[in-house]
Amino acid sequence: MTGGDFSARLSESWQLGPLTVPNRVLLAPLAGIGNWFVRLQAKRYGAGMAVSEMVSSHAIVHRNERTCREMLRIDPREREAGVGGVGGLTSIQLFGEDPATMRAAAAYVAATGADAIDINMGCPVPKVRKTGAGAELLADPDRAVEVARATVEGAAEPHPARSGATLGGAIPVSVKLRSATTAASSSPTGSSPRPASPRSPFTRVPPPSITKAAPTTSWRPASPRRCPRP
Repeated sequence: MTGGDFSARLSESWQLGPLTVPNRVLLAPLAGIGNWFVRLQAKRYGAGMAVSEMVSSHAIVHRNERTCREMLRIDPREREAGVGGVGGLTSIQLFGEDPATMRAAAAYVAATGADAIDINMGCPVPKVRKTGAGAELLADPDRAVEVARATVEGAAEPHPARSGATLGGAIPVSVKLRSATTAASSSPTGSSPRPASPRSPFTRVPPPSITKAAPTTSWRPASPRRCPRP
């Protein structure tokens, strides 16, 4: 594929359910980074869609102030920063392990004006996985399906205040997955099927051993020559 062909493909629009994404350049979800301001810059530089940092479904259901006020904020300027005459699109990424909670959180997110919802089933961070969310869902396919189904149902609930690109209809739902888990456990092996490299965050490499060097003969400066007596 030539550079021109690759650029042409990046500029092609594509469908995410009923949503038309103007190109194939997206801002990926970045934990602790992907707030409205970062998404706005990505859209100004041509991203067809920007995904938020992952947001806790439990925090939304319990109406955590920081979560609802800051992490779910979609700035009006994000709508004006799109490309090709299409407003900038925003997907909110949710994580959670309880279907009922994910359904309620998805309904709330859809009502705030999000254009799409992304479910996190790939985060390997221990504090997320120990709750049963993130990559841990890959170890329980039945629960993963229940979570996905509940999220789709929540995203389809009608809400008069909805202002997303789907104009009041059901908003599309996508899922972030890891490629595999190890055969022995549910620990993720990484984002590709090849074995983890020594520098992978999932492989602990012991520090190099330190050996004591063999003793060597100590060096002494030569004695200064004495000038002969006159």
